[in-house]
Amino acid sequence: MIHSVRLFRRAGPSPAAGVVVGLAAISIALAGCRREEPPRLTDADLRSVFAMSVLGEVPKGEVLDKLFTDDPSMCIDLHRGGTAFADYRHLLSDWDKLKLDLGLGPSRSAWESPGKDRKPLESILAYRLNRAEDRAILKVVKAAESDIKLASRGQWPKRCALRSWFGLPAYEGKFAFIESGFSCGDLCGEGEILALEYREGRWRLIAKKASWIA
Repeated sequence: MIHSVRLFRRAGPSPAAGVVVGLAAISIALAGCRREEPPRLTDADLRSVFAMSVLGEVPKGEVLDKLFTDDPSMCIDLHRGGTAFADYRHLLSDWDKLKLDLGLGPSRSAWESPGKDRKPLESILAYRLNRAEDRAILKVVKAAESDIKLASRGQWPKRCALRSWFGLPAYEGKFAFIESGFSCGDLCGEGEILALEYREGRWRLIAKKASWIA
């Protein structure tokens, strides 16, 4: 037995064994570097995000339920359709797409904190959001037309004097972007892009910026 061990040490591992060990090490390293995608937003997540975007906080229990049921003239649709950034499909040239792909998109400073103070974001977080936004825009632009659900054109009930809605989220890594709209008439309303980040096991609203106004 001792003689066999000495013979193995003297001969060393075979080249084939070295290749196998090397490939195994690379596979382990790649598995460790692979990003785990966060779960998709649930109805409960969307309700919380809506409350945070409107009230600046997420009330609990009945208080949250009353936000969606108390006022019959206020209608809320959290699944109205239309992907965030969908309009860019028709506006971006191939050169624009290349610049976004290379991280050379336009310099932005419109992101604000979601609270009532609406302060500009810290520069590092704003940069991370801008890069995630660029990649999310590219995903939407490059998607096949059939893969993008257009905004629902169904009529709101007549009782709906105030109408609020969410579009479909656009995901990029641990970030998600949602187009949020509010309308109180033909020439009364505004829209925002909401930026969410998956932190500590749940989705959190971290920033918002204006997208349109009527």
